[in-house]
Amino acid sequence: MFVIPMTRSTAFSSRQLARSLNQFFNDGLQSRPEPSQGANSDGGEGGVEGAHKPRLDVTENATAYTVHMDLPGVGKGDVRVSVDGRRVTVQAQAQGTPAPDDTKPATDKLIHRERLAAHYARSFVLPTELDEADVNAKLEHGVLALTLPKRTLKTASKITVN
Repeated sequence: MFVIPMTRSTAFSSRQLARSLNQFFNDGLQSRPEPSQGANSDGGEGGVEGAHKPRLDVTENATAYTVHMDLPGVGKGDVRVSVDGRRVTVQAQAQGTPAPDDTKPATDKLIHRERLAAHYARSFVLPTELDEADVNAKLEHGVLALTLPKRTLKTASKITVN
């Protein structure tokens, strides 16, 4: 067991290191956008500033990629998925508890609120082109499952010269 003495300055740099490592591993599937593409504040791409960046797992087989993304509190009608070539973009809106209505008398007094509406946005690029027509999405128990078939390569055809 190692003991590392901590001071305010080392604690701050440790938090910076942890944040940098988390960003490195969380953004592993993303390529860095050009400055003209309008990246959001955390260096991700295609997101909305202030949106939560949902965690995801990507698996691959010979014909498709499968993506599982955590979207807690999101209904099926509140998810938008778009596929453009190799880029996949997911945006979702989670509906939180409604704000208390001030026009009617409340019998219970709200002491603390954490369950607010949240916006999720994530965009990533996969190694091969995707077949947009056959994408399948399923949302169950707060987990979005995407099946993204790979585009089949057309075989070269022989052309006879006359």
